[in-house]
Formats: sequence, C-alpha cells, structure tokens
Amino acid sequence: MKQILCLLFIFSLYACKSIGLQPMDEDYTRERVDLDQKQELSMYELFSDMEIIPLETTKASVLGNPLRKIVVNKGLFYILDYKQDAIVVFDSRGKYLRKIDKYGNGPEEYTHLYDFGFNRFDGNLELMSAAGYINVYDSLGVDYKHTIKLPSYIRAVSYFANMAPDKYLFFCTRKEEEKKLLIYDRKEDRIVSETYSIPEFILSNTPYHHSYSPFYVYADTVCFVQSYNGDVFSMGQDGELTPRYLWDFMDYNFDISTLKEEPIEFYVKHQRTVGANYATSFLSYGENSKYYITSFRLRKKIHHLIIDKANGKHLVFNTFKEGGVCFPLSMDETAVYFYASPSELDIAVNSEILNDWNRKKYDAVQPDDNPLIIKYTFK
Repeated sequence: MKQILCLLFIFSLYACKSIGLQPMDEDYTRERVDLDQKQELSMYELFSDMEIIPLETTKASVLGNPLRKIVVNKGLFYILDYKQDAIVVFDSRGKYLRKIDKYGNGPEEYTHLYDFGFNRFDGNLELMSAAGYINVYDSLGVDYKHTIKLPSYIRAVSYFANMAPDKYLFFCTRKEEEKKLLIYDRKEDRIVSETYSIPEFILSNTPYHHSYSPFYVYADTVCFVQSYNGDVFSMGQDGELTPRYLWDFMDYNFDISTLKEEPIEFYVKHQRTVGANYATSFLSYGENSKYYITSFRLRKKIHHLIIDKANGKHLVFNTFKEGGVCFPLSMDETAVYFYASPSELDIAVNSEILNDWNRKKYDAVQPDDNPLIIKYTFK
C-alpha cells in the first residue's frame, strides 16, 4: 500500500526513532523460513469476517498524515494524529466521538506528542512527549492526574511501554544516550537499566529501522522487534533481552554490520537497489495465543509472514487468495486492525468479495475522506 510504504521511508529518515544491533547468544536457534515458498492463503483459513470501517469525516474529526498509532480500547478507536499533536476518538462503527487535545505549555499540557497508551495496570490514559515526560489522565483523557518526568539528562524519547505498575520502558534515539532501551523506575526516580546499542548513522542516514513502535505486549510481556531483520525479543524486568523469534531467511538475511557511514542520499539509493534484495523494514507486527504476524519488504514488495502456533507452520504470502493485505498495526485475541486511505482501499481489500453491508460503505467512500479501518476477525 502506497501510504504505508511511503511511511516506511519518511519515518525512517526524519522521525526520532530507530532500532539496532543486538548480539546473539549462540545457544539460540534461528527459525529457517523459505521466502521463495509462498503459500496461496485464503483469508478464511484464519479469519471468520472482514469489515471496513470508514472513519467519519467532519471538520472536527479530519485526520492528517501520518497516523502514528492506532489503539483499540473498550471497543473504541484511538488514533494518534502526528500533525495535530492530538488523539482522535471514534466508536466501533467509525463515528467521531471526541478529540483529546492537550497541546500547550501549561502544567497539564504537552508538546511533541509521540506515543500514547492505556496503562495495562490501572487503565489510565498516558500521553508521551518526545521531550521526555508522560502526562497521565483518567481513562477518558479528561482529568489530569500527574506527570512522569525522566531525568533531565535524557533529552528525548520516542516510544514507551508499561513494564510494571511503577516501571516504564522507553526507546531513545538521542546521540547523548549510547544505550537506546531505558527502564525508568518511578519509585526510585531513576533509570535502573540501559541496554541496546547501534551505530548512530543507522538512525540518521538510513531507512533500515522501524516506522512504528518497536514494542507490543503479549501474555503480560513487553516484546521488542528489531526492524531491520525482524528478530523479536522478550524484555525482562531487569532489562535483559531474551530471544523470542529469531529468523533465518537464508539468502535474504539482512546484516547491518556490513554497512558503513554514508550520506542519506547513498542509502536512499541503497534501499531501492541492494537493500531491495533482502528481507528488511519490518513494518508491523503483532501476536496472540494463535499467531505471530508481521509484514516486511523484499524485492520492492510487501510480504506477510504468519506463524501458526498450533503447528509451527510458517505462512508467507503477498496478498490473500481473495486479494487484500493484512498489516497488524493493532492486534489482539479477537482481531487484526490496520488503516487504508481512500486511494489505497482497492489494494487493501478486494471489492468483489465484499458483502452488501461492506460494499455499500466501500462505494460511499470519497477521495478526501478520512482513512478507513480494516478489521479482520479471527476464527
């Protein structure tokens, strides 16, 4: 999809975020995946239903690009609009409900909204500023409660995740911080763990890092995805990274240790030529009790990789048998969610297989409308 493909490059060069090079213990075995053996996979093998959900377009609800994050909480869609520094809320049918906009320099406000989430321990809404603090509000985002501030020497952060009731994991990309993963303990009011290093030019001059948050949570564990090659790690409370999924794509393995510091222009061309021959730029990822799903680039095309946990089978494909794609920008036990702009809708879904209800919504979409949510419901 053009918009998501474009975000891969735009975010990777200009946003303050990236991931890096993690040393591996030789005791861990990599899972071999033959990317040349693609499956003809029907969406109905995994999902019972597919729904398109147009997000209502009004003067108050219009969304800009890029959309940095989608969170589904208690049946509502929370969309982080990067340009507006705000979160726009829609109900399960896409009807606009309200906007959470606390932008400003006041004690209950924020600047540079880069990430947000609902604390999985107390349900509060937490809005993270790239300047190194989190404003905490009630679950509706109405009543301000307090601010969590990182030590002043931490100049900027890009993403966060809740590790424990009083522990936060941050992803940081400033040059001043050699280690990029930081665990902050509120009770002790200090950084208690620092890990994960990467050459600085990978962050600033190449597109070989993530476009969205490197974190997801499964089974009460924060997982970290290494975007340049797709490896996944479980994050321990002490800051230890334990391999979860390590891939062996054979001839398509991408190794950033061979890269040298070059200007941005060099790596723009590199991604389109040399880099296109490898599995890299793992764009989206999610996990539940049945599957691990991720999407990545190879030969200038989006590929999807699904691990069926019941039998350990690897499923590799570009599009479903019926047409359409599956980006797990948000994933839980019940469904996968991602978004598509009106111009991308015919790539995201095959209009010929839509039921009457979805076809009616599809036909009503106008070019200037808000993006649409695509929801796949698991069997």
